Amino acid sequence: MANNLIISIGSNFDQKAMVSKARTELVRLLDGDTRFTEEIWTEPVGMVSDKFLNCLCFSRTSLDYDSLRREVKEIERSCGRTEEERRRNIVRLDIDILKYGDTVLPKDDWNREYVKELLKVKR
Repeated sequence: MANNLIISIGSNFDQKAMVSKARTELVRLLDGDTRFTEEIWTEPVGMVSDKFLNCLCFSRTSLDYDSLRREVKEIERSCGRTEEERRRNIVRLDIDILKYGDTVLPKDDWNREYVKELLKVKR
């Protein structure tokens, strides 16, 4: 059985290339009918860095949550994300699962202005 998903994507380093790579990899990973919102530039929250490029992904998956999370983290690593860079406020790629099936994940991301804005545009 496939579960509906909402996934957020963000990058503050080589932003257009990283978000494009994430989109390509998510289309490959997920079960079709994968749609993305527009990409918007946002100011960093809680750090000093370049602007972020963000978008949301809406799709479905037959993967269980843990497998999906592992795959998403592997996409981040394949784009060069490291803890060392994160400590230096470089976020090559950040992919967060906001909703998996009926489970709305309790993340601060839902309160981020870009998530609220992109959800409004999607509807």
